[in-house]
Amino acid sequence: IFRREKTLDRVRRLAYILRRELDRLRRLPHVGDVRQVGLIAGIELAGVPDRMGYRVCLEARRRGVLLRPLGNVIPLMPPYVISERDLIRLVRVVGEAIRAVIPEKT
Repeated sequence: IFRREKTLDRVRRLAYILRRELDRLRRLPHVGDVRQVGLIAGIELAGVPDRMGYRVCLEARRRGVLLRPLGNVIPLMPPYVISERDLIRLVRVVGEAIRAVIPEKT
């Protein structure tokens, strides 16, 4: 199935799109490290109070995206079948949620 459906080629394309979208988040003031391997990523919030990751995930949920923080790290592990459009939306909603919850100066 992987060969027939060219799954690995598709995952490489999705990983590229994810990297491109994550690069936009790196510019946010309270985003520390952004790590990625393939379709797995972690967005670390820096210089913010504890449980801010939880609040960001609640805000993302209000925007239609379900996430679960690991402390102040927002992990992303989309399925291989995610569409490019949904992947872009996923990362952009995370950015919107971060901007909505964390004031510019904390």
